[in-house]
Amino acid sequence: MILDPSNQYAAVELQRALSEQERRFREPSSLERAQTEAARQAADLGPPKLNPASNIPLVLNFPDSTVGEIYEALSKASGINVLYDEKIDLKDKATVELANVTFEKALDILMLQNRHAFKVIDTNTILIYEDARAKRQEYEDHVIRTFYLSNAETKDIQTLLRTLLETRRVAENAALNAITIKDTPEKIKVAERIINANDKAKGEVIVDIELLEINRTMSQTLGIDLSSKSLSLVFGDGTESVPLNNLSLLKAQSAWTIGPVPSVLLNFLKSDSDTKALSKPQLRILEGEKGKVHIGDRVPIPATTFNSSQTIGGNIVPVTSFTYQNVGIQLELEPRVHHNKEITMKVNVEVSSLSGEVEGTGGVSQPIIGTRTVETTIRLRDGETNLLAGLVTDNERNSLSGVPGLSDIPLLRRIFGTTTDSRTETDIVLSVTPHIIRVPDIKPIDLVPLWVGTEEVIQLRGVARNALGESPFAGESPWEEINRELNGGEETAAPAAAPAPPPEGAKP
Repeated sequence: MILDPSNQYAAVELQRALSEQERRFREPSSLERAQTEAARQAADLGPPKLNPASNIPLVLNFPDSTVGEIYEALSKASGINVLYDEKIDLKDKATVELANVTFEKALDILMLQNRHAFKVIDTNTILIYEDARAKRQEYEDHVIRTFYLSNAETKDIQTLLRTLLETRRVAENAALNAITIKDTPEKIKVAERIINANDKAKGEVIVDIELLEINRTMSQTLGIDLSSKSLSLVFGDGTESVPLNNLSLLKAQSAWTIGPVPSVLLNFLKSDSDTKALSKPQLRILEGEKGKVHIGDRVPIPATTFNSSQTIGGNIVPVTSFTYQNVGIQLELEPRVHHNKEITMKVNVEVSSLSGEVEGTGGVSQPIIGTRTVETTIRLRDGETNLLAGLVTDNERNSLSGVPGLSDIPLLRRIFGTTTDSRTETDIVLSVTPHIIRVPDIKPIDLVPLWVGTEEVIQLRGVARNALGESPFAGESPWEEINRELNGGEETAAPAAAPAPPPEGAKP
């Protein structure tokens, strides 16, 4: 179309392709169809739902009436049959004044007022019983439901449910990262909300690390090296001596040599060097997890043991084993992502090096490891850089070698001895820059308080009891709701319920 806008055939084919693409986009995927089918099957296997003949708003006015009269009036208005437990006293007095309430709401209010509960037997029948622990255990149905967790650990969710809901029948499947709960439908619904609020993806960060090791070594060697066979005096950069039987080499050497007497070596060595070892690792770490970096070596540490069962000629033979220890630079980070896009990190830096050896048991040398450790907690913004420095080590060594006695005399020390002075400084500079990749998936609904009833009766406030997490009255099933969402939110009007004559004492 860009090359030839007047081409009608291309325009038709383009429109057809766009229509096909739009149709495929709106058509539910295989996963969505599977979810819809699962929701439909769950609705079919759920408890029976009440289907009152009429659910129009009522005005109830029953001053000082019996409970039996009130329940009978509601039964006639809705066409719902009412059965009673043997412990229900229908002659108890109650006063009810309700205006503009549906049958569903009126029934819930009466249950609360008279300390009663009801169980749905079928679409047209309920059983009313006392709201007591013993009766609830007798009449309440239990539900088994499995929750497949995506992010949270099963042990954490299991502990959470046992603590908050006192749910005892909880089993975990570590292989599938799932938990199965057996309890009342009300508790299952509360457990579902708790699980959804806690099964969230953790925050994730990328940490740019820059490790800079700065070494400054200064050494100076001054003196005369005496050997037992020759005496040599070397000036400049000469590296070879000239024997007396080959004096012709003097032309090729920038040195003067006298031999075969003990050689006299005069060395002037002075060096000043800076060493920078730069490392830039990058770590991707989940919130609450630890990321580690080690730059260095693994040093064997000997350990000698004696076993009386291993003897040779009556002597116990020592057995030496080795363990390996990390030496160098070790860095450990543990981030935590905050809701305001800041990151708190626990930082642990350890710098270690071999500083010498000590003679151990059985002639085995034990290494001496010098260690510098810094532990701190910092809070940074996304992309903010923090510098950690000052891990300085200063080693200074002085040594003297030469003719015994003469090298100890201050004036003759320069002639008959060699002194070596060295100084080494090491500094570690650490640069840490975190970048947020993902924040915790906290939704607004997760911040809303969850009303779960009383200590004795746990249920979601606003959800009628005796149902699998939803109203026991007939209405839109879960799979119909999913279909409505997939179709762009289009709703289908439900048929109106058949009217019923008002009961005695009730005014429609």
